[in-house]
Amino acid sequence: GEKSGTGWLKFKNGSYLLGRFEGNNFTGGVSLQKTGNEIYFGSYNGKRNGYGELQNTAGGKYVGEFRDDRLVKGYAKEVDPFGYYSYSQIQNGKKIPVEAETAEEFFGLTLSADK
Repeated sequence: GEKSGTGWLKFKNGSYLLGRFEGNNFTGGVSLQKTGNEIYFGSYNGKRNGYGELQNTAGGKYVGEFRDDRLVKGYAKEVDPFGYYSYSQIQNGKKIPVEAETAEEFFGLTLSADK
């Protein structure tokens, strides 16, 4: 009756864990987590650690390397309460604003009027 070894666990909301279990604990692998306003897909070992992608219902998207549930290296697309987007590169856990053209390349967006 104990979860041990490699396997997967699926939840009623469509979330799942795929990887290693020891003593009924998930010790590492991949997770798809669906919560009230977020969806995360990526490396997981009890926390978001490693490469992952996080989206929220407001339209934000965070892609890159997570450490202890925080994006520490990658890119972020955030939306303010008025519906305007801002884009940042994340380095060492700090946001560095980037131009829309860089965001177009990374997120596959078409923001320019001439495209």
